[in-house]
Amino acid sequence: RNSALLPGFFIGKDNNCHPAVGNSKLTVCTKSIILALYPYKWIIFYCMRLLVTCFRTAQGRTLFMEGTRPSTVNSIGMFDMLKGVGMITIVLAHTAELYPMQISGGLSLTAFFPFIYREALMAAFFIASGYGFRKRSIGKCIDQQFKTLLKPYIYTGIATTVFHFIIHYSLFGSLHNATYETYKVLGGFALGLPHTATYFGQLFFSCGPMWYLLSLLIGWVLLDAILNIFPEQYINWAVLGTMLLGWGICITWEAPFCIGQGMVTVPALYVGYLAKKYKIFEQPLSPRLRGGMIAAALAV
Repeated sequence: RNSALLPGFFIGKDNNCHPAVGNSKLTVCTKSIILALYPYKWIIFYCMRLLVTCFRTAQGRTLFMEGTRPSTVNSIGMFDMLKGVGMITIVLAHTAELYPMQISGGLSLTAFFPFIYREALMAAFFIASGYGFRKRSIGKCIDQQFKTLLKPYIYTGIATTVFHFIIHYSLFGSLHNATYETYKVLGGFALGLPHTATYFGQLFFSCGPMWYLLSLLIGWVLLDAILNIFPEQYINWAVLGTMLLGWGICITWEAPFCIGQGMVTVPALYVGYLAKKYKIFEQPLSPRLRGGMIAAALAV
């Protein structure tokens, strides 16, 4: 994962199956498939449900002012604590992997368990993002994502490239080497590589943690396209197919612009979208679903 350190100076990243509500076509079969494919991540979904409940209870005066209806902004804002704690946790988990504590059999406690936790936590981030998803025209969705996600990606890429060149030249004093290594960083950002990879016979560094922005951009656009193109009874299967295709791409090819990773995030975004649509976070979970989620997570 940390395949591009100094002199590269860049760390590479490398529902209760409720009965159908209204016109919902989210069948028990489809839910079971998604549950089977995302078992350990559903425990994070359940934890999100508990966190949201606690937050809404503690901040009742903020979310439900007397005589008013809860606003969309405040409803989405209830994930702020989750996002903040999650980001800190991921940084700590990445750091822990750099200092492994080996036990018998070669298993590293400080690497394995943080890895499992943060990988599951990534699904929570995308679910929280999907909670604020709103269907619109494909063109408008693309335009919005370019403005809100692509701009910070480009700004970060430019800043990283400039600082990389300055620091590399200051430390090693070679203009040629600084230019060559910085070229790898710039190329990785231009190609949007989720991992350090070779393209056109040249090694390029990954875009680091900025893979998340590209994946989120791709995921939002794909989900909006699916909701606009497919009839409702086929949406779940389209989401599932997109995820499986994305997995295949990730396994066989380091695709540019985090295309594979973006496709894999579509189900998590869709779960967040359904959670908002059917107010899943605002309804009590049945003991059966709660037990099923926990059992599936523990089984993995």
